[in-house]
Amino acid sequence: MAHTASSSPKQQRIEWMWKSNADPWSSSEKEQWTPYIDVESIIIEEAFQNKASEVLLDDYHINLRHFVQIANNNSETQRPVKRVIQERDDKIKIREARFIPSDIWPSKSFEQWGSGASNFIFAVRNHFDLDDEFSLDDVPSCRFMVKKAAEGLILEGKMAGKQKIAEWMTEQLLKVKDGPTENVVNVCARLYSMESFLLRKINEVMRLDGDKEKSHLWYSKIPTFGPFTFLLHEMPEHGSESKTTVFRGATLTDELIQQYQNSDKSGYMMFPAFTSTSRNPIVAEIFGGNTIFMIDIVPRKDAIDISSYSAIPDEEELLLHACFEFRVESCTFNNDKNKWIIHLKSFYVQ
Repeated sequence: MAHTASSSPKQQRIEWMWKSNADPWSSSEKEQWTPYIDVESIIIEEAFQNKASEVLLDDYHINLRHFVQIANNNSETQRPVKRVIQERDDKIKIREARFIPSDIWPSKSFEQWGSGASNFIFAVRNHFDLDDEFSLDDVPSCRFMVKKAAEGLILEGKMAGKQKIAEWMTEQLLKVKDGPTENVVNVCARLYSMESFLLRKINEVMRLDGDKEKSHLWYSKIPTFGPFTFLLHEMPEHGSESKTTVFRGATLTDELIQQYQNSDKSGYMMFPAFTSTSRNPIVAEIFGGNTIFMIDIVPRKDAIDISSYSAIPDEEELLLHACFEFRVESCTFNNDKNKWIIHLKSFYVQ
């Protein structure tokens, strides 16, 4: 789901949509059109530009001559599609899926720093026997990790029922495997910024760090998702060294909110997974969650700015590193906003 808010004019972009009416062929109903997720829209557009007559996706295929979507499991289930050139306007499009909880709920929202949580990135290093001297600047080493990342995406894509998306992502990775490290990590940032199984599943798994009941699932994903997360983690430091405040919306249970209230204010905690945040507080407030995180960070140390790689740069996304270390400054209820406001401060903010 996407929402809009005011912004400055934006460049044109291509968007593919499918007619989502209960009866897509009815002439009496008001037309309802739903956009394909960004990665699917890109796959369709590439086929269109190559003058293909058809493009195959995971759940359906699209006849590009007649602009019809056809279900793969029932050729009689069909819907019209259309190609839309989004003109410059004054609206932001914000994807709710990047700022809502995962389907798998961990028992804790964060881990105590030094509590014995395993650290997914460190576990990847151990699994692939990468010593402290390992560097992606070494071409053979980079090729090795890209190859493993591609293999992992294919396996996980099949399990998620998204093989076609996984194949397209793998193709993007393999295109840059012989190039400089910068190209590789840039592609990883672009792929992670897209709406797909990749973002959702990686975060579901990494958030389970320290959850003993689900440790088997956490460890099982190190060989598959591990290489990709390692490549993303290796993105070179850049950005401001001054304090910046970023925001994230969430829906937390009473139990999870209580964990922030009762946390040791003098100690440090960590988020095990990559965490999507935005410079723009509207992104955190626009959805119906009961909590807003205000997080003071040093961008150069704490985050990856992936807004320039995103299909939706208006989200102004900064991705907090895995194992982001912070202190809880406060956890209070704001009656005006009818939300909990949780203020966190990075280890690097003095």
